[in-house]
Amino acid sequence: MITPLDAGVVVAGLLLAFVGAAVSVYAVSLTGLLIGAGAGYLAVPALSGLVTADGLVVPAAAVAVGGALGGFLAYTGLSVAVLAIGGVVRVSTTPTSAPTIAPPYRSLSSASIAEAYA
Repeated sequence: MITPLDAGVVVAGLLLAFVGAAVSVYAVSLTGLLIGAGAGYLAVPALSGLVTADGLVVPAAAVAVGGALGGFLAYTGLSVAVLAIGGVVRVSTTPTSAPTIAPPYRSLSSASIAEAYA
């Protein structure tokens, strides 16, 4: 029987694992690669009827393509998530709560500095 203490330890471990994975791009990409490779391996029975090749080529290709696709999607997903979080933080910290664009870069001359402090 699972006690509340056991469940709490498991939940805390899962939270730490996911927080650690979210912090590290490499961990997220590796997780996506492994999940994609597993999905590619599971797709082999469906592919083996469509593709005629040596018995070891189809599973190896499916695992390689699935892993590459999974790693790419995980990395892209993390990038989009970080971009969305940055947008939310930027919008919530502006006084008008409207998205703002940084002013264009201007070279600082002694005249512009004097004008700013006048």
